[in-house]
Amino acid sequence: LCIFAYLRRDAKQRSETKSSKSQVLQQNTKEKVTSSCPDFGCPIYPENYLDWTSARLANFSATRNNDIINTSKPEADQIYCMMTRKSNRKIPPKNQDVAVFIRPFHTMQTFNNEDDFLVGLFDGHGMEGHIIADHAARKVPQLLALKLSQATSPLTDPQIIQALNHTFLEVDATAPPTRAVTGGCTGSVTLRLGQKLYIANAGDSRTIVVTQNENGEFNIPHMTTLDKAHLPEERARIEGKGGKIRHPPNNPFASRVWIRSSITNGQMGLAMSRSLGDWDWGAVGVTAEPRIDILSIQNLTNGFLLAASDGMWDARRPQFFAKLFGNALIQYPSIHPMTACYDAIQKSSPKNESRYRDDITMIFLSL
Repeated sequence: LCIFAYLRRDAKQRSETKSSKSQVLQQNTKEKVTSSCPDFGCPIYPENYLDWTSARLANFSATRNNDIINTSKPEADQIYCMMTRKSNRKIPPKNQDVAVFIRPFHTMQTFNNEDDFLVGLFDGHGMEGHIIADHAARKVPQLLALKLSQATSPLTDPQIIQALNHTFLEVDATAPPTRAVTGGCTGSVTLRLGQKLYIANAGDSRTIVVTQNENGEFNIPHMTTLDKAHLPEERARIEGKGGKIRHPPNNPFASRVWIRSSITNGQMGLAMSRSLGDWDWGAVGVTAEPRIDILSIQNLTNGFLLAASDGMWDARRPQFFAKLFGNALIQYPSIHPMTACYDAIQKSSPKNESRYRDDITMIFLSL
């Protein structure tokens, strides 16, 4: 499901009953928030694509135009959407993508900034991947908030990078042992603190940041790297530990790291060089340590963030989705961005249902 909200939560009242207007909006959108929120904020999760129809989308847009909460900020600053669609594969018969959005995201260091947020997207793989992805979605906010709260004040970029790095490594180390040997997930996490984004990525999910230039075109000033074993840095680390990498000659992005499974004693390939879980591959250099980038958002025009699993990115180029969501953003509220979430999943899904469709999950958030 795709969710849009106008979050005006008082930090000291985030677990209390919301205002009557907020209650109406929450009922209208069936917003999936926890009834009792942790100290770091209220997690929100995607709803299901299949619960939406064209008629419902049209009605939702019309309703929302009349129900906007008046705030001191531009409406676009409050817009976000999340949507997910399960794969048509039969085994395992689960949606292995998990996503979470928390705004405002609180720590002892950043308690009063309502613009701060945390976005996390975790795409599971292997028979137990959905369990590792769920573990990551629950533990990343908790551990990151704790590590940032324990850091000395004021927070510095190196401290924040270290907190993100250690969070990924600890989430990996504390994954359910019987599930994390051959099951794993990607992690694409964005933390906003003030006017900076801290983007941590491990695996082949992707986060992009988009802005509009003076000609009205949407550019992508930042895009996370897909962690694939054929990349020089990744190949050197993996082969240096005795790992074997294979890929089709004409498609290096289909590279895989091959090991002999400690569970089945058979050969198994992993389509990425960094991930959470996948402990069997850890011995040959596959790591949970993320790549971390820092991006200033102070001068972005109509800027937004878009994180998605590879089920979306494999279907179209990033520029296609940058334009699709950018047009929805600047045309809001006449065209609600929820429609863009729905359209993006449709355009990422093969028309012929007999063809394979991966799990598809996305998080769109204006900056």
